[in-house]
Amino acid sequence: MGQSSSGQHTDVVLVSAPFGPLLLPSLGLSLLKSAVLADNSEVGVEILYLTIDFAKRIGPELYTRITDGDSTCNLLGEWLFADAVFPDHAIPRDYITNILGLGETWTEEAADGSRALKEGLIRDLLSARDMVPGFLEESAARIVSLSPDLVGFTTVFDQNLGSLALARAVKELLPDTPIIFGGPNCEGVMGQQILTNFPWVDAAVSGEGEVVFPEIVRRIRSAKPLSNLSDLSGVRLRKPLSLLATNAQLTVASGVKTMDELPELDYNDYFEQYSRADFQWDSKPSLLFETSRGCWWGQKHHCTFCGLNGATMRFRSKSSNRALRELESLTKRHPGLSVTVVDNILDYAYFKDMIPALARNSEKVDLFYEVKANLRRSQVEALRDAGIRTLQPGIESLDDNILDLMRKGVRALQNIQLLKWCKEVGITVFWNILYGLPDESPEDYARMAEKMRKLSHLPPPTSVRPVLLNRFSPLFEEAQQFGLANIRPVPAYDYIYALDREAVANLAYFFDCDFLDGRDVTSYAADVIELGKAWSISYESGSDLFYSVADRKVVIWDLRSEAVSPLTILDDSLTIDVFLACDAYRSASAVHEAVAPLHEGITLSVIEDTLALLTDRRLAISDENAYLSLPVRLGQYSPTEKTMKRLHEVLLSLSEERADRFVLRPEVVAQATLRIEPKPAMSNTIEREPVDA
Repeated sequence: MGQSSSGQHTDVVLVSAPFGPLLLPSLGLSLLKSAVLADNSEVGVEILYLTIDFAKRIGPELYTRITDGDSTCNLLGEWLFADAVFPDHAIPRDYITNILGLGETWTEEAADGSRALKEGLIRDLLSARDMVPGFLEESAARIVSLSPDLVGFTTVFDQNLGSLALARAVKELLPDTPIIFGGPNCEGVMGQQILTNFPWVDAAVSGEGEVVFPEIVRRIRSAKPLSNLSDLSGVRLRKPLSLLATNAQLTVASGVKTMDELPELDYNDYFEQYSRADFQWDSKPSLLFETSRGCWWGQKHHCTFCGLNGATMRFRSKSSNRALRELESLTKRHPGLSVTVVDNILDYAYFKDMIPALARNSEKVDLFYEVKANLRRSQVEALRDAGIRTLQPGIESLDDNILDLMRKGVRALQNIQLLKWCKEVGITVFWNILYGLPDESPEDYARMAEKMRKLSHLPPPTSVRPVLLNRFSPLFEEAQQFGLANIRPVPAYDYIYALDREAVANLAYFFDCDFLDGRDVTSYAADVIELGKAWSISYESGSDLFYSVADRKVVIWDLRSEAVSPLTILDDSLTIDVFLACDAYRSASAVHEAVAPLHEGITLSVIEDTLALLTDRRLAISDENAYLSLPVRLGQYSPTEKTMKRLHEVLLSLSEERADRFVLRPEVVAQATLRIEPKPAMSNTIEREPVDA
């Protein structure tokens, strides 16, 4: 049998429905196609990106605004298809006001300071909703024209109702053709609930599909009944469902034992269809790539809020040779595109071989990776040299106690040091501050707020938001032990599913809850929330803190609004050595150990006094007797145009006119210079002394 997009028979049709991402091919469907072909090259398999088709109808800008909006919990993509899935049921009509009206993507600030809906965008949304019936009719006809033996849908986040609506339309035209769902929205009890409430879906797969799906295809093409799939782990069939709160009683599809067993990626379906769409805009697709599955940290300590890896936490990674070969092949076939690595966490073994190999490659690839925040400076520089220019380092707090409650396994100063190093070497960082953990205290947030006031020169958090209660997370699975009660789907689900509460609870991924102790989280986190907003504004305005080393001096320019002084000069060797020793966070005793060989007889108390001077000037930050310097070193880092404008203004205020260059006034230099001087009887204190201008 052959594969065709021109009306001839295709054995297997795989569908990516709205609202899957527009600018990313489906890694899961591409692997399934390759796995089926590796099992039997005679099978015809076609992937249909109906995401692209719907974006063509409503416009790519509106499509990406829907998928990339201000909250994954508003379920906007699902709402657009709700009437198509539940045509005979009443769904509340005030979704736009009660859900979209709470975010920023679809609202604007009114004259009185309140948020008002952007009427033009709302009209576009309603127009897009009106286009759904025509889209479903044409898309179903397109699938039917291929006369498939099997139709498979992937469903992730806001892809559920679009997939269900389209599957229903296909089933009405091809009642005897099996329809199978897979993807994260089918993990655990969610997949079984889909089968219970939506009879046009015949089976759902929970877990990895590369092993089980080729077997499903073999059995269906052999004309065996669907009941013949019941012995396959992870394959859900329609049967009575005891409404479950967890996924513990349900099997998971067996995955590959080693990542090198996976087939090669093939994104040709996506790029052919994207090219035919001929979108007239500047955005370009990115490539998805995978080097590992599971989480090696989560195997030891599952972060309390993390709902990823619902099927399996077991960590497996590709060999470096396989990963490098596959990445080279992928980027040669699709040159000039950035690569997003979908791994939950970087395998640190790659620092031995794969990352150095990428650094040696003359043709650099723009890569994104998720990492743990406990990287050393040498590792950060190695990532930069390898072309890994964007990181999501799992930074979710800047307080040690909260990080312990999260089970993150890092310190607050490690998080800050990574932000500093990434800025210095030119790596973009995406991170968040989460609040609302069980057992956290107002004091935790007071400490965090004090740190944040000193950090406006570092990349700000993407958001400061409450912890989401996600299915499969320890907070969800062990809610009672964590002091959580009244677990319920987030309000948006009420506008999506016309089903009873228990069914909706089994389909939902995002949940709300109450604290048994009745705490008011937003009140004690208020300063942190506001400081997060102010941080972003300051950073975009050119706030900075940087230094250079020259002529046995360290010159530090502080352009933060909270600066003690815009200029600090370190000119004695001890203060300089202490400052440089704190580039990575250290305890006072570790700093003493580092500088003692350079300064005979120096005592710990002198080191502590020097550290106190640096922290008093807000040039270093301390936490639990550990210290970290805050300025970014010039060299690899160059200030932005906005920062240079601010520096120019500061120099004007500190200088005297002399030809066409800045010359700092002597009294400015004297006041800015810090040095430590030993006093008689070895009573050492920090003093400021003038130096020659």
